[in-house]
Formats: sequence, C-alpha cells, structure tokens
Amino acid sequence: GCCRRVLGMKVMDTGESPKNFYDFIRERLPVKPKYVLYDAACKLKSYALARDAKFFCNITILFDRLHETNHVWSCKPSHFLKLYNAHELLGGCVSQVCEQVNSEIKSYPVHTVRHMNLAHAMIYMSTFFVLLNERNSLNYGYR
Repeated sequence: GCCRRVLGMKVMDTGESPKNFYDFIRERLPVKPKYVLYDAACKLKSYALARDAKFFCNITILFDRLHETNHVWSCKPSHFLKLYNAHELLGGCVSQVCEQVNSEIKSYPVHTVRHMNLAHAMIYMSTFFVLLNERNSLNYGYR
C-alpha cells in the first residue's frame, strides 16, 4: 500500500479471497513485511495464522482506511489502521493505493484486454504496470 508500486499481478479465475493475498506474501515478496494493509484484514490474519503461524505471527495486518468502516463490529480493533495514526510509517500512509491503481486501470483502454488471449493480456498489463511504476518513481522520488 504505502510504496505506491505494483509488486505483482495474478490472473484470478475465481473470486478474490484471503488465499490470493496469502500466496502473494509467501511466494512473491522478497522480504517478510512488518505491515500488510488488506481490505479483509481479519480474514487474512486468521487464514495466514492457520497455515503458517511462525511466519505470520509478527506481521501486523490492518484494514486499509477505505474498508475498515465495514468491519466495525465483526473484527478486533487491533486491525484498524486508525489506531496507528501516530505511527511514523503508517500515520501518513495512503492506504488506498490499491484502489487508486484499480481506478487508474479503469481509466485506460484496458477494456481491450478482454479481447486478447491470456499471453497478450499479460504482456499488455505487465507493460502497463512497468510504466505506472516508472511514473510513480519519478513523482514520489524512489527507485
């Protein structure tokens, strides 16, 4: 979320679930994260701890600000990002970066991807994300 980079993509042939994000964390991140922002933090934490408690026990999994209001009664308060407002890293974090990237994708003619075979669609989207990351690195000053 806070890094404003697309770190990977996955074609999902079923609906989104905590398993998708669990697999991403375990298989694609080169360094174990300290914090993870996810729209269903409580479900991801339960799913992850049931499968690899040793790896996930020290990862703080939080709702992004957009989705935390949907979980007021159903989840532990420790999953709420608003409790970390004074935190050095998380306090100023734009937690809706994924939603912003999704919005940006919709603003481009990616509807043409629907008419591509899978190989061409992956090349198109990979190029799109490389260019998006490059633009963001120039705008936000990181490499």
